[in-house]
Amino acid sequence: MNTPPQSIPPSVPPPLPPQPTADKAVPALVLGIVGIVACPVCAPFAWSTASKAERQIDDSSGALGGRGMVTAARVLGIVGTILLVLYVVFFVVWFVFMGLFLGAEQAILDEVPAPP
Repeated sequence: MNTPPQSIPPSVPPPLPPQPTADKAVPALVLGIVGIVACPVCAPFAWSTASKAERQIDDSSGALGGRGMVTAARVLGIVGTILLVLYVVFFVVWFVFMGLFLGAEQAILDEVPAPP
């Protein structure tokens, strides 16, 4: 019996081990999520931490991973910081408006003569 020659499968290199994640990537992402969901004050810190993590990844010459997390943290930090600024502007305008409104109301009440 004649058997066909068996083809030798091409050698496949073993998979590479995963890259370690930059130290500041996970905290930056957590701060970004918390800055959007619960506490807008955390958003600028997420933006800053993401910038530091990105520098850390760039300085590692490809030895560190986590760029996707850092990018997401940066976007969340930027959006959260914009929302924080809008919240502050809204409340300042609201307090000034209420102060003017209550001041005008008091002036009107002062001009009304007392009943005899």
